[in-house]
Amino acid sequence: MQSEILTANELARKLKVSLPAIRRWTLNGMPCRRLGGRLVRFELERALAWLEKRQQERTRSDTH
Repeated sequence: MQSEILTANELARKLKVSLPAIRRWTLNGMPCRRLGGRLVRFELERALAWLEKRQQERTRSDTH
């Protein structure tokens, strides 16, 4: 099954976060595909996996 491909706006709506949050996460390493100049697309499954990993890392660092 192929992952859903989303724009930044679509991803923000699906995750119920702001567009600036998506942009900030992209700068911090969230996987995306750049198509030409400014077009960016996100695979939903990869974005969710990245967020999960990031949350686990933050939880681990908070407990140490």
